[in-house]
Amino acid sequence: MMIYVGNQPSMGIVQSYADRWDFINSSDPTVTTNPSQANATWLNTTSGEQFVCIDNTADANVWKGQMGTTVS
Repeated sequence: MMIYVGNQPSMGIVQSYADRWDFINSSDPTVTTNPSQANATWLNTTSGEQFVCIDNTADANVWKGQMGTTVS
């Protein structure tokens, strides 16, 4: 299934396949989003930003976005 997400000024429309993401949501992840493993992926469908969990310590997760956003 193909979905279209975000409309970044420098990127145009970002295309993605739903099965490529561990989480798909209209907002950014939070420190209390507890993936089962590090390197879990998150797609913000509003901004188009993609996140990777670099530390999956329960309720103290760290997510890095490809546009420079860090959630920690």
